Amino acid sequence: MLNPLKKLQHEQDELKQLQIVARNIAEGIHFGLNQSKMKGFATDFSEHRSYTPGDDIKHLDWKHLAKSDRLFIKQYDEERSLDACVVMDASGSMRYGESGRTKLDFACSIATSLARLLFSQQDHLGLMVFNDHDNLWMPPGRQARQQNRLLEKLNNMRALGAASVGKSLSQLEKLLHKRTLILVFSDFFDDITILGKSLQILRHARHEVIVIQCIHPDEQKFDFKGGAHFIDLEDRRIELDCYTPELKDAYLAEFLAHQHQLSRLLKKYKIDLLSLDFESNISLQLRKFLEARLGRGK
Repeated sequence: MLNPLKKLQHEQDELKQLQIVARNIAEGIHFGLNQSKMKGFATDFSEHRSYTPGDDIKHLDWKHLAKSDRLFIKQYDEERSLDACVVMDASGSMRYGESGRTKLDFACSIATSLARLLFSQQDHLGLMVFNDHDNLWMPPGRQARQQNRLLEKLNNMRALGAASVGKSLSQLEKLLHKRTLILVFSDFFDDITILGKSLQILRHARHEVIVIQCIHPDEQKFDFKGGAHFIDLEDRRIELDCYTPELKDAYLAEFLAHQHQLSRLLKKYKIDLLSLDFESNISLQLRKFLEARLGRGK
């Protein structure tokens, strides 16, 4: 068992690794989305920037190279920033887990790292938080006030009440006025039909959607010992004092069927899914996710 000082150092090292991975993910997304934005559109030249490996050489300024013997890329107004939006499920089910390590804690930690990076790149970032007690909408922006308010909200979020991911995404589509990168954090214990209709609308509008599913190990294994007392975290009036092998088998069958339906739905609309495993190294999971996206040219 780690002593308190070593444990703190270990957590700080993990956070640094997570921030590095988040930077790589955001930069990869930023590059891919902006590349696709540039295809087939006339844009106005804005300024030069230094060439970095991976830049499309067709945007090299050859005249500038001849004069200075240095590589510069022509940057266009349309390329300079992207619109992104974090969509956070703050319903009661996201409160599950140990204090400081709930599903919502993990989601907000990753979202905060990505938000800091996107703001540092002068991108516009918005936030939608949904439950039946505390709905919030912040349109994409990058002003200092926007940054402070958004990060403060992610660092002080509470999970309570019920929510529908599908209905919230349907509302989001009406609020977005430009093509947007949408990062959805949820456990996705939701009606698949309603979710599918909302995702279809978002993809038809050419928004890029990434789904980050937060599932606790208990929800994956349902491996409780002895008697158990279950409480519905979204409707606290529903309680159950029972735990049998038959109950476990029935739950796991429902859970796996739901996961299969969700996976098929996301594949249908070409939406990437990152299902976080809280028992494994999150930094490693994010690295693998990034490598898979970049390997497909996203």
